[in-house]
Amino acid sequence: MKHYTLKEAAQALHINHETLRAKMLIAAIDPVADPIDKRRLLITQAQLFQLRGMVKATQIQQQASGNNDLNDLLERIRQLEERVNSLEASAVAHTPVAPYEANLGGYTRHTYQRDETRHETLPDGLTALIDIAKEYGIPETTIKSAVRDKRVPCTLGVWKIGRQFVRYAVTDEQKKAILAYFRPEIEA
Repeated sequence: MKHYTLKEAAQALHINHETLRAKMLIAAIDPVADPIDKRRLLITQAQLFQLRGMVKATQIQQQASGNNDLNDLLERIRQLEERVNSLEASAVAHTPVAPYEANLGGYTRHTYQRDETRHETLPDGLTALIDIAKEYGIPETTIKSAVRDKRVPCTLGVWKIGRQFVRYAVTDEQKKAILAYFRPEIEA
């Protein structure tokens, strides 16, 4: 019976050495040492045929499932193209979008389009929420939690001031409501 080295077997099956080792492990095939050179490992011709059947079965499975993978990939590409188109359509000049009132709970969401210039100040009449938190000693996370739960009003948006982004700002009326909620003893 003819014997093959692992390199010859991998070449005959058109697979790499690691795949050959993995298939041999699955099939419980133990190579034997070459009687002349103990460093070389050999497999028999029958073991090579057994491995060939496993490789062919794997290739058939990959071809059968390959169509589904391709269709899934094409569908994902289509979805991403739709998302890119919708994002490109929404990125216009520097004009603010009309405010959006959510749940009528005094929760105003302002959305502004991206502008590549840096704003050094917030729009007139707005104060950054972090400044109010620092000024009155209220943890910023506490105020943000109250804003998310709609216990206090806040204006949401994205403003770039210097190198930082400000996402929460308040008007004077909203500041009074926040102070009345967290610090009732302070007259704003």
